[in-house]
Amino acid sequence: MSSLVSSLYNLISLVSGQEFNPLWQERLPFILQGVIFVAVATVVFYFIYRRYFGKEIKLEKMWFVVTGLLFSLVFVRFIIFHFAKGYIPDRLVLYVLPSPRAESLLWFCLPILIFSIFMRFRQKIEALPHRWFLAVIYFIFVAFTLSVAGIREGVASIIDPFTRTFWEYSGYVPFVHSIYDFLHSYVVLNPQIAAHMVTHPPGYILFLYIISQLFSTSTLSLVVALVLVVGLTVFVLYFLWRQFLTEQEARRALQIFIFVPSVVMFTATSMESFFMFLVWSAIAICFIGWKKGSVASLLGGAVVAAALFSNFLFLLLAPFFVWLAWYSISISDNRLRTYAGILYSLVGFTIFFFALYYYTGYSIVDNFFIARLANKSAVASNYESLTKYGIYLFMSLTDFVLSLGLPYLYLFFKDPARSWREGFVWFRAGALLVCFFLIIGVFQGETARLWLFLTPFFVLGKRGLLAGGEKNFSAFLALSVFQIVIVQTVFYTYW
Repeated sequence: MSSLVSSLYNLISLVSGQEFNPLWQERLPFILQGVIFVAVATVVFYFIYRRYFGKEIKLEKMWFVVTGLLFSLVFVRFIIFHFAKGYIPDRLVLYVLPSPRAESLLWFCLPILIFSIFMRFRQKIEALPHRWFLAVIYFIFVAFTLSVAGIREGVASIIDPFTRTFWEYSGYVPFVHSIYDFLHSYVVLNPQIAAHMVTHPPGYILFLYIISQLFSTSTLSLVVALVLVVGLTVFVLYFLWRQFLTEQEARRALQIFIFVPSVVMFTATSMESFFMFLVWSAIAICFIGWKKGSVASLLGGAVVAAALFSNFLFLLLAPFFVWLAWYSISISDNRLRTYAGILYSLVGFTIFFFALYYYTGYSIVDNFFIARLANKSAVASNYESLTKYGIYLFMSLTDFVLSLGLPYLYLFFKDPARSWREGFVWFRAGALLVCFFLIIGVFQGETARLWLFLTPFFVLGKRGLLAGGEKNFSAFLALSVFQIVIVQTVFYTYW
Protein backbone atom coordinates (compact mmCIF):
# COMPACT_ATOMS: atom_id res chain seq x y z
CA MET A 1 0.00 0.00 0.00
CA SER A 2 2.83 2.39 0.88
CA SER A 3 4.47 1.76 -2.49
CA LEU A 4 1.19 2.58 -4.24
CA VAL A 5 0.89 5.83 -2.28
CA SER A 6 4.53 6.63 -3.05
CA SER A 7 3.93 6.03 -6.76
CA LEU A 8 0.90 8.30 -6.61
CA TYR A 9 2.96 11.05 -4.98
CA ASN A 10 5.60 10.66 -7.68
CA LEU A 11 2.90 10.97 -10.34
CA ILE A 12 1.53 14.12 -8.69
CA SER A 13 5.04 15.53 -8.54
CA LEU A 14 5.52 14.81 -12.25
CA VAL A 15 2.20 16.38 -13.23
CA SER A 16 2.30 19.35 -10.87
CA GLY A 17 5.98 20.14 -11.17
CA GLN A 18 6.28 20.42 -7.38
CA GLU A 19 8.59 18.54 -5.07
CA PHE A 20 6.98 16.26 -2.54
CA ASN A 21 6.12 17.74 0.83
CA PRO A 22 4.22 16.24 3.79
CA LEU A 23 1.18 18.43 3.19
CA TRP A 24 0.37 16.28 0.18
CA GLN A 25 -1.16 13.72 2.51
CA GLU A 26 -3.76 16.37 3.33
CA ARG A 27 -4.03 17.71 -0.21
CA LEU A 28 -4.33 14.37 -2.00
CA PRO A 29 -8.10 13.90 -1.36
CA PHE A 30 -8.84 17.36 -2.74
CA ILE A 31 -6.61 16.84 -5.76
CA LEU A 32 -8.26 13.54 -6.58
CA GLN A 33 -11.74 14.97 -6.01
CA GLY A 34 -10.94 17.86 -8.31
CA VAL A 35 -9.71 15.55 -11.07
CA ILE A 36 -12.73 13.24 -10.69
CA PHE A 37 -15.20 16.13 -10.63
CA VAL A 38 -13.66 17.59 -13.79
CA ALA A 39 -13.74 14.24 -15.58
CA VAL A 40 -17.36 13.50 -14.64
CA ALA A 41 -18.48 17.06 -15.40
CA THR A 42 -16.87 16.88 -18.84
CA VAL A 43 -18.66 13.64 -19.71
CA VAL A 44 -22.02 14.84 -18.37
CA PHE A 45 -21.67 18.19 -20.06
CA TYR A 46 -20.85 16.51 -23.38
CA PHE A 47 -24.01 14.40 -23.34
CA ILE A 48 -26.19 17.33 -22.32
CA TYR A 49 -24.61 19.55 -24.97
CA ARG A 50 -25.02 16.83 -27.57
CA ARG A 51 -28.67 16.39 -26.65
CA TYR A 52 -29.54 20.08 -27.08
CA PHE A 53 -27.09 21.17 -29.77
CA GLY A 54 -25.63 18.04 -31.34
CA LYS A 55 -28.02 18.00 -34.27
CA GLU A 56 -26.41 21.14 -35.67
CA ILE A 57 -23.03 20.38 -37.22
CA LYS A 58 -21.58 23.84 -36.61
CA LEU A 59 -22.45 23.71 -32.89
CA GLU A 60 -21.06 20.20 -32.55
CA LYS A 61 -17.87 21.41 -34.23
CA MET A 62 -17.71 24.33 -31.81
CA TRP A 63 -17.83 21.88 -28.89
CA PHE A 64 -14.92 19.81 -30.18
CA VAL A 65 -12.80 22.82 -31.10
CA VAL A 66 -13.40 24.68 -27.83
CA THR A 67 -12.96 21.69 -25.53
CA GLY A 68 -9.95 20.53 -27.55
CA LEU A 69 -8.36 23.96 -27.13
CA LEU A 70 -9.26 24.05 -23.44
CA PHE A 71 -7.71 20.72 -22.52
CA SER A 72 -4.72 21.41 -24.78
CA LEU A 73 -4.25 24.62 -22.81
CA VAL A 74 -4.46 22.67 -19.54
CA PHE A 75 -1.84 20.21 -20.83
CA VAL A 76 0.49 22.97 -22.04
CA ARG A 77 0.26 24.84 -18.73
CA PHE A 78 1.15 21.70 -16.76
CA ILE A 79 4.09 20.96 -19.07
CA ILE A 80 5.44 24.51 -18.81
CA PHE A 81 4.96 24.52 -15.05
CA HIS A 82 6.92 21.28 -14.70
CA PHE A 83 9.77 21.86 -17.12
CA ALA A 84 10.30 25.61 -16.82
CA LYS A 85 10.44 27.67 -13.63
CA GLY A 86 10.55 31.40 -13.04
CA TYR A 87 8.50 34.57 -13.45
CA ILE A 88 8.11 34.40 -17.23
CA PRO A 89 7.28 30.67 -17.60
CA ASP A 90 4.71 30.92 -14.80
CA ARG A 91 2.91 33.64 -16.70
CA LEU A 92 3.41 32.37 -20.22
CA VAL A 93 0.24 31.57 -22.24
CA LEU A 94 -2.14 32.00 -19.27
CA TYR A 95 -1.41 33.30 -15.80
CA VAL A 96 -2.71 30.44 -13.65
CA LEU A 97 -0.89 27.89 -11.53
CA PRO A 98 -1.64 24.17 -12.11
CA SER A 99 -3.23 22.87 -8.92
CA PRO A 100 -6.34 20.66 -9.22
CA ARG A 101 -8.54 21.11 -6.17
CA ALA A 102 -12.17 20.72 -5.13
CA GLU A 103 -13.04 20.18 -1.49
CA SER A 104 -16.79 19.84 -1.82
CA LEU A 105 -19.20 18.43 -4.39
CA LEU A 106 -21.72 21.04 -3.26
CA TRP A 107 -19.42 23.98 -4.00
CA PHE A 108 -18.37 22.41 -7.29
CA CYS A 109 -21.97 21.91 -8.41
CA LEU A 110 -23.30 25.25 -7.13
CA PRO A 111 -22.22 27.44 -10.10
CA ILE A 112 -23.36 24.71 -12.51
CA LEU A 113 -26.75 24.64 -10.76
CA ILE A 114 -27.09 28.44 -10.88
CA PHE A 115 -26.25 28.47 -14.58
CA SER A 116 -28.62 25.57 -15.29
CA ILE A 117 -31.51 27.39 -13.60
CA PHE A 118 -30.68 30.51 -15.58
CA MET A 119 -30.63 28.58 -18.85
CA ARG A 120 -33.90 26.82 -18.00
CA PHE A 121 -35.67 30.18 -17.72
CA ARG A 122 -33.38 32.27 -19.93
CA GLN A 123 -35.95 33.14 -22.60
CA LYS A 124 -38.52 34.10 -19.96
CA ILE A 125 -35.93 36.23 -18.16
CA GLU A 126 -35.01 37.94 -21.43
CA ALA A 127 -38.68 38.80 -22.00
CA LEU A 128 -39.17 40.44 -18.58
CA PRO A 129 -39.75 44.21 -18.26
CA HIS A 130 -36.33 45.84 -18.21
CA ARG A 131 -36.34 46.58 -14.45
CA TRP A 132 -37.05 42.96 -13.57
CA PHE A 133 -34.65 41.73 -16.22
CA LEU A 134 -31.82 43.82 -14.78
CA ALA A 135 -32.62 42.72 -11.24
CA VAL A 136 -32.47 39.04 -12.23
CA ILE A 137 -29.25 39.50 -14.24
CA TYR A 138 -27.70 41.32 -11.26
CA PHE A 139 -28.65 38.52 -8.88
CA ILE A 140 -27.36 35.82 -11.24
CA PHE A 141 -24.09 37.69 -11.69
CA VAL A 142 -23.49 38.08 -7.95
CA ALA A 143 -24.49 34.51 -7.08
CA PHE A 144 -22.58 32.91 -9.96
CA THR A 145 -19.42 34.94 -9.34
CA LEU A 146 -19.29 34.07 -5.63
CA SER A 147 -20.07 30.41 -6.32
CA VAL A 148 -17.25 30.14 -8.88
CA ALA A 149 -14.83 31.73 -6.40
CA GLY A 150 -15.82 29.01 -3.90
CA ILE A 151 -15.28 26.00 -6.19
CA ARG A 152 -11.90 25.05 -4.76
CA GLU A 153 -12.21 25.57 -1.00
CA GLY A 154 -15.59 27.09 -0.37
CA VAL A 155 -15.56 30.29 1.69
CA ALA A 156 -11.80 29.95 2.24
CA SER A 157 -11.09 30.36 -1.48
CA ILE A 158 -13.58 33.24 -1.77
CA ILE A 159 -11.65 35.30 0.78
CA ASP A 160 -8.20 33.93 -0.09
CA PRO A 161 -6.89 36.88 -2.17
CA PHE A 162 -7.95 39.35 0.53
CA THR A 163 -6.06 37.46 3.23
CA ARG A 164 -2.65 38.21 1.68
CA THR A 165 -2.26 41.34 3.77
CA PHE A 166 1.34 42.08 2.81
CA TRP A 167 0.46 42.39 -0.87
CA GLU A 168 -3.17 43.34 -1.15
CA TYR A 169 -5.13 46.51 -0.48
CA SER A 170 -7.19 44.87 2.26
CA GLY A 171 -4.01 44.55 4.32
CA TYR A 172 -3.83 48.27 5.00
CA VAL A 173 -7.49 48.86 5.92
CA PRO A 174 -6.94 48.28 9.70
CA PHE A 175 -4.35 51.11 9.69
CA VAL A 176 -6.81 53.68 8.35
CA HIS A 177 -8.25 55.56 11.34
CA SER A 178 -9.95 58.41 9.50
CA ILE A 179 -10.37 59.47 5.89
CA TYR A 180 -8.82 62.87 6.54
CA ASP A 181 -5.66 61.53 8.23
CA PHE A 182 -5.25 58.80 5.62
CA LEU A 183 -5.46 61.13 2.64
CA HIS A 184 -3.52 63.93 4.29
CA SER A 185 -0.57 61.60 4.95
CA TYR A 186 -0.92 59.26 1.97
CA VAL A 187 2.07 60.45 -0.02
CA VAL A 188 4.26 60.23 3.09
CA LEU A 189 2.84 56.82 4.00
CA ASN A 190 3.26 55.46 0.48
CA PRO A 191 6.40 53.36 1.09
CA GLN A 192 4.76 51.70 4.13
CA ILE A 193 1.44 50.62 2.65
CA ALA A 194 0.47 47.28 1.09
CA ALA A 195 2.94 46.25 -1.62
CA HIS A 196 0.48 46.44 -4.51
CA MET A 197 -0.68 49.87 -3.37
CA VAL A 198 2.60 51.77 -3.65
CA THR A 199 2.17 52.28 -7.40
CA HIS A 200 -1.47 53.34 -7.14
CA PRO A 201 -3.56 56.17 -5.68
CA PRO A 202 -5.61 55.51 -2.51
CA GLY A 203 -9.04 54.81 -4.04
CA TYR A 204 -9.09 51.04 -3.50
CA ILE A 205 -8.11 51.22 0.16
CA LEU A 206 -10.54 54.06 0.79
CA PHE A 207 -13.38 52.06 -0.78
CA LEU A 208 -12.62 49.04 1.42
CA TYR A 209 -12.33 51.27 4.49
CA ILE A 210 -15.75 52.83 3.86
CA ILE A 211 -17.28 49.39 3.35
CA SER A 212 -15.71 48.15 6.59
CA GLN A 213 -17.15 51.13 8.46
CA LEU A 214 -20.62 50.72 7.00
CA PHE A 215 -20.92 46.95 7.34
CA SER A 216 -18.17 44.84 8.86
CA THR A 217 -14.41 44.53 8.96
CA SER A 218 -14.53 40.79 8.24
CA THR A 219 -12.78 39.68 5.06
CA LEU A 220 -15.88 37.89 3.77
CA SER A 221 -17.95 41.07 4.19
CA LEU A 222 -15.42 43.03 2.15
CA VAL A 223 -15.50 40.46 -0.67
CA VAL A 224 -19.30 40.24 -0.76
CA ALA A 225 -19.60 44.03 -0.69
CA LEU A 226 -17.11 44.28 -3.56
CA VAL A 227 -19.12 41.83 -5.68
CA LEU A 228 -22.39 43.61 -4.87
CA VAL A 229 -20.93 46.95 -5.97
CA VAL A 230 -19.24 45.56 -9.10
CA GLY A 231 -22.51 43.82 -9.98
CA LEU A 232 -24.01 47.28 -10.52
CA THR A 233 -21.95 47.35 -13.72
CA VAL A 234 -24.79 45.45 -15.42
CA PHE A 235 -27.10 48.44 -14.90
CA VAL A 236 -24.45 50.85 -16.15
CA LEU A 237 -23.75 48.80 -19.27
CA TYR A 238 -27.43 48.30 -20.05
CA PHE A 239 -28.23 52.02 -20.08
CA LEU A 240 -25.06 52.74 -22.07
CA TRP A 241 -25.68 50.00 -24.64
CA ARG A 242 -29.31 51.03 -25.08
CA GLN A 243 -27.99 54.26 -26.61
CA PHE A 244 -26.90 52.40 -29.74
CA LEU A 245 -28.19 48.79 -29.51
CA THR A 246 -31.67 47.40 -29.85
CA GLU A 247 -33.35 46.13 -26.69
CA GLN A 248 -32.67 42.50 -27.62
CA GLU A 249 -29.04 43.18 -28.45
CA ALA A 250 -28.48 45.01 -25.15
CA ARG A 251 -30.05 42.17 -23.18
CA ARG A 252 -28.03 39.55 -25.04
CA ALA A 253 -24.84 41.55 -24.49
CA LEU A 254 -25.46 41.62 -20.74
CA GLN A 255 -25.97 37.86 -20.68
CA ILE A 256 -22.63 37.41 -22.40
CA PHE A 257 -20.94 39.86 -20.01
CA ILE A 258 -21.95 38.05 -16.82
CA PHE A 259 -20.41 34.79 -18.11
CA VAL A 260 -17.16 36.12 -19.57
CA PRO A 261 -14.41 34.04 -17.89
CA SER A 262 -12.20 36.98 -16.85
CA VAL A 263 -15.16 38.94 -15.45
CA VAL A 264 -16.42 36.00 -13.42
CA MET A 265 -13.06 34.79 -12.11
CA PHE A 266 -11.67 38.19 -11.13
CA THR A 267 -14.70 40.08 -9.82
CA ALA A 268 -14.53 38.49 -6.36
CA THR A 269 -10.77 38.08 -6.23
CA SER A 270 -9.32 41.37 -7.51
CA MET A 271 -9.89 45.04 -6.78
CA GLU A 272 -9.47 45.63 -10.52
CA SER A 273 -13.14 44.68 -10.84
CA PHE A 274 -14.01 47.80 -8.82
CA PHE A 275 -11.94 49.80 -11.30
CA MET A 276 -13.95 48.27 -14.15
CA PHE A 277 -17.15 49.47 -12.47
CA LEU A 278 -15.79 53.01 -12.12
CA VAL A 279 -14.46 53.14 -15.69
CA TRP A 280 -17.73 52.10 -17.27
CA SER A 281 -19.78 54.30 -14.94
CA ALA A 282 -17.62 57.20 -16.11
CA ILE A 283 -18.00 56.24 -19.78
CA ALA A 284 -21.76 55.75 -19.52
CA ILE A 285 -22.54 58.93 -17.58
CA CYS A 286 -20.29 61.05 -19.78
CA PHE A 287 -21.56 59.63 -23.07
CA ILE A 288 -25.24 59.92 -22.11
CA GLY A 289 -24.71 63.31 -20.49
CA TRP A 290 -22.77 64.67 -23.47
CA LYS A 291 -25.48 63.55 -25.90
CA LYS A 292 -28.10 65.45 -23.91
CA GLY A 293 -25.89 68.32 -22.81
CA SER A 294 -27.09 67.50 -19.30
CA VAL A 295 -25.75 68.90 -16.04
CA ALA A 296 -25.44 65.22 -15.11
CA SER A 297 -22.19 65.43 -17.06
CA LEU A 298 -20.78 67.04 -13.90
CA LEU A 299 -21.25 63.69 -12.19
CA GLY A 300 -19.58 61.99 -15.15
CA GLY A 301 -16.51 64.16 -14.68
CA ALA A 302 -16.45 63.36 -10.96
CA VAL A 303 -16.63 59.62 -11.68
CA VAL A 304 -13.79 60.00 -14.21
CA ALA A 305 -11.79 61.56 -11.38
CA ALA A 306 -12.80 58.74 -9.01
CA ALA A 307 -11.51 56.18 -11.53
CA LEU A 308 -8.16 58.00 -11.76
CA PHE A 309 -8.18 58.28 -7.94
CA SER A 310 -8.33 54.47 -7.83
CA ASN A 311 -5.82 53.47 -10.51
CA PHE A 312 -3.32 55.48 -12.55
CA LEU A 313 -3.93 52.99 -15.34
CA PHE A 314 -6.89 55.21 -16.16
CA LEU A 315 -4.49 57.73 -17.69
CA LEU A 316 -4.02 55.33 -20.61
CA LEU A 317 -7.70 55.80 -21.46
CA ALA A 318 -7.12 59.47 -22.27
CA PRO A 319 -7.05 58.75 -26.05
CA PHE A 320 -10.34 56.90 -25.74
CA PHE A 321 -12.06 59.79 -23.96
CA VAL A 322 -10.80 62.17 -26.64
CA TRP A 323 -12.33 59.84 -29.23
CA LEU A 324 -15.53 59.55 -27.15
CA ALA A 325 -15.85 63.34 -27.08
CA TRP A 326 -15.35 63.53 -30.85
CA TYR A 327 -17.79 60.66 -31.43
CA SER A 328 -20.41 62.27 -29.19
CA ILE A 329 -20.11 65.53 -31.09
CA SER A 330 -20.28 63.78 -34.48
CA ILE A 331 -23.57 62.02 -33.68
CA SER A 332 -25.13 64.89 -31.72
CA ASP A 333 -28.34 66.59 -32.82
CA ASN A 334 -27.30 69.71 -30.94
CA ARG A 335 -23.54 70.19 -30.88
CA LEU A 336 -23.73 73.23 -28.62
CA ARG A 337 -25.36 71.12 -25.90
CA THR A 338 -22.72 68.44 -26.36
CA TYR A 339 -19.93 71.00 -25.98
CA ALA A 340 -21.67 72.18 -22.80
CA GLY A 341 -21.84 68.62 -21.48
CA ILE A 342 -18.12 68.08 -22.10
CA LEU A 343 -17.39 71.35 -20.29
CA TYR A 344 -19.54 70.23 -17.33
CA SER A 345 -17.49 67.03 -17.11
CA LEU A 346 -14.21 68.96 -17.06
CA VAL A 347 -15.60 71.09 -14.24
CA GLY A 348 -16.71 68.01 -12.31
CA PHE A 349 -13.28 66.42 -12.74
CA THR A 350 -11.53 69.56 -11.50
CA ILE A 351 -13.85 70.05 -8.52
CA PHE A 352 -13.23 66.47 -7.36
CA PHE A 353 -9.46 66.84 -7.05
CA PHE A 354 -9.57 70.46 -5.92
CA ALA A 355 -11.91 69.51 -3.07
CA LEU A 356 -9.62 66.63 -2.06
CA TYR A 357 -6.62 68.94 -2.00
CA TYR A 358 -8.46 71.76 -0.20
CA TYR A 359 -9.99 69.62 2.56
CA THR A 360 -7.30 66.96 3.06
CA GLY A 361 -4.11 68.19 1.40
CA TYR A 362 -3.99 65.15 -0.89
CA SER A 363 -2.37 65.88 -4.28
CA ILE A 364 -2.97 63.45 -7.14
CA VAL A 365 0.01 65.00 -8.96
CA ASP A 366 2.45 64.37 -6.09
CA ASN A 367 1.02 60.88 -5.69
CA PHE A 368 1.59 60.14 -9.37
CA PHE A 369 5.29 60.98 -9.29
CA ILE A 370 5.87 59.06 -6.04
CA ALA A 371 4.07 56.02 -7.50
CA ARG A 372 6.04 56.29 -10.72
CA LEU A 373 9.31 56.13 -8.82
CA ALA A 374 8.06 53.13 -6.84
CA ASN A 375 7.03 51.39 -10.05
CA LYS A 376 10.45 51.96 -11.65
CA SER A 377 12.20 50.46 -8.63
CA ALA A 378 9.91 47.43 -8.56
CA VAL A 379 9.34 46.60 -12.24
CA ALA A 380 11.98 46.21 -14.94
CA SER A 381 11.48 47.87 -18.30
CA ASN A 382 9.91 45.93 -21.18
CA TYR A 383 12.45 47.63 -23.44
CA GLU A 384 15.55 46.00 -21.94
CA SER A 385 15.79 43.92 -25.09
CA LEU A 386 13.76 43.13 -28.18
CA THR A 387 13.35 39.54 -26.95
CA LYS A 388 11.94 40.63 -23.59
CA TYR A 389 9.62 43.12 -25.30
CA GLY A 390 8.31 40.37 -27.60
CA ILE A 391 7.86 37.91 -24.72
CA TYR A 392 5.89 40.37 -22.59
CA LEU A 393 3.78 41.36 -25.59
CA PHE A 394 2.97 37.69 -26.23
CA MET A 395 2.24 37.03 -22.55
CA SER A 396 -0.07 40.03 -22.24
CA LEU A 397 -1.96 39.29 -25.44
CA THR A 398 -2.54 35.59 -24.76
CA ASP A 399 -3.54 36.19 -21.14
CA PHE A 400 -6.11 38.77 -22.19
CA VAL A 401 -7.67 37.00 -25.17
CA LEU A 402 -7.83 33.55 -23.53
CA SER A 403 -9.56 35.13 -20.56
CA LEU A 404 -12.21 36.53 -22.90
CA GLY A 405 -13.21 32.91 -23.52
CA LEU A 406 -12.34 30.20 -26.00
CA PRO A 407 -15.88 30.20 -27.50
CA TYR A 408 -15.45 33.89 -28.26
CA LEU A 409 -12.09 33.29 -29.93
CA TYR A 410 -13.53 30.42 -31.96
CA LEU A 411 -16.38 32.53 -33.33
CA PHE A 412 -14.18 35.54 -33.97
CA PHE A 413 -11.39 33.70 -35.78
CA LYS A 414 -13.71 31.63 -37.95
CA ASP A 415 -13.72 34.72 -40.16
CA PRO A 416 -11.68 37.51 -38.50
CA ALA A 417 -12.05 39.95 -41.40
CA ARG A 418 -15.83 39.68 -41.31
CA SER A 419 -15.84 39.81 -37.50
CA TRP A 420 -13.89 43.06 -37.62
CA ARG A 421 -16.19 44.59 -40.22
CA GLU A 422 -19.37 43.60 -38.41
CA GLY A 423 -18.14 44.54 -34.95
CA PHE A 424 -19.57 47.67 -33.38
CA VAL A 425 -17.46 50.83 -33.38
CA TRP A 426 -17.02 50.38 -29.61
CA PHE A 427 -15.47 46.96 -30.21
CA ARG A 428 -13.02 48.41 -32.70
CA ALA A 429 -12.14 51.16 -30.22
CA GLY A 430 -11.41 48.49 -27.59
CA ALA A 431 -9.26 46.49 -30.00
CA LEU A 432 -7.23 49.59 -30.85
CA LEU A 433 -6.77 50.31 -27.14
CA VAL A 434 -5.40 46.81 -26.60
CA CYS A 435 -2.95 47.35 -29.46
CA PHE A 436 -1.95 50.69 -27.95
CA PHE A 437 -1.31 49.11 -24.53
CA LEU A 438 0.70 46.29 -26.09
CA ILE A 439 2.85 48.60 -28.19
CA ILE A 440 3.80 50.92 -25.33
CA GLY A 441 4.79 47.89 -23.24
CA VAL A 442 3.03 48.94 -20.07
CA PHE A 443 2.31 45.44 -18.72
CA GLN A 444 4.29 42.40 -17.70
CA GLY A 445 2.89 38.98 -16.95
CA GLU A 446 -0.54 38.91 -15.36
CA THR A 447 -2.83 41.09 -17.47
CA ALA A 448 -6.22 39.39 -17.34
CA ARG A 449 -7.12 41.23 -14.14
CA LEU A 450 -5.40 44.48 -15.14
CA TRP A 451 -7.26 44.66 -18.43
CA LEU A 452 -10.59 43.69 -16.94
CA PHE A 453 -11.98 47.16 -17.66
CA LEU A 454 -11.49 46.54 -21.40
CA THR A 455 -13.69 43.43 -21.44
CA PRO A 456 -17.04 45.19 -22.11
CA PHE A 457 -15.67 46.51 -25.42
CA PHE A 458 -15.28 42.93 -26.66
CA VAL A 459 -18.75 41.80 -25.60
CA LEU A 460 -19.84 43.84 -28.63
CA GLY A 461 -17.46 42.03 -30.97
CA LYS A 462 -19.95 39.59 -32.50
CA ARG A 463 -23.05 41.38 -33.71
CA GLY A 464 -24.48 38.17 -35.16
CA LEU A 465 -24.34 36.55 -31.70
CA LEU A 466 -26.41 39.37 -30.19
CA ALA A 467 -29.14 39.07 -32.81
CA GLY A 468 -28.74 35.39 -33.73
CA GLY A 469 -30.73 32.26 -32.99
CA GLU A 470 -31.45 30.86 -29.55
CA LYS A 471 -29.40 27.69 -29.99
CA ASN A 472 -26.26 29.48 -31.13
CA PHE A 473 -26.47 31.89 -28.22
CA SER A 474 -27.21 29.22 -25.62
CA ALA A 475 -24.39 26.99 -26.87
CA PHE A 476 -21.97 29.93 -26.65
CA LEU A 477 -22.94 30.65 -23.03
CA ALA A 478 -22.74 26.97 -22.08
CA LEU A 479 -19.20 26.60 -23.43
CA SER A 480 -18.11 29.80 -21.70
CA VAL A 481 -19.33 28.47 -18.36
CA PHE A 482 -17.69 25.11 -19.05
CA GLN A 483 -14.34 26.88 -19.50
CA ILE A 484 -14.85 28.80 -16.25
CA VAL A 485 -15.59 25.70 -14.18
CA ILE A 486 -12.70 23.66 -15.62
CA VAL A 487 -10.12 26.45 -15.30
CA GLN A 488 -11.23 27.36 -11.78
CA THR A 489 -10.98 23.72 -10.63
CA VAL A 490 -7.76 22.70 -12.39
CA PHE A 491 -5.83 25.93 -11.79
CA TYR A 492 -5.15 28.23 -8.88
CA THR A 493 -6.19 31.74 -9.94
CA TYR A 494 -5.16 33.80 -6.96
CA TRP A 495 -5.73 37.35 -8.12
